[in-house]
Amino acid sequence: PYVVGAFEGIRNFLHNVTGTSVTWTGTNLLAAYGACKKADVCVVVVGVRSAEGGDRHNLSLGLIQELLVEEVAKAGRKTVVVIHSGGAIYC
Repeated sequence: PYVVGAFEGIRNFLHNVTGTSVTWTGTNLLAAYGACKKADVCVVVVGVRSAEGGDRHNLSLGLIQELLVEEVAKAGRKTVVVIHSGGAIYC
């Protein structure tokens, strides 16, 4: 099957749109904050991996991902948070 991740999908969709730029910062909090201060819109993609037959220890995203969402939101721009999860998330 052909699978496209969130970053690749957004980048491909906006590829021919004049004046757009798509930046990947990974989980680098300072880079994410800096990139979002310069952007009109920020998209944060977070999530958890789970599998059939395996139990999660809690319903959180994890500290790094929660901090990433908070830092991007602090940048004061329009922010979209995409949560990729096969189950519930407690925020």
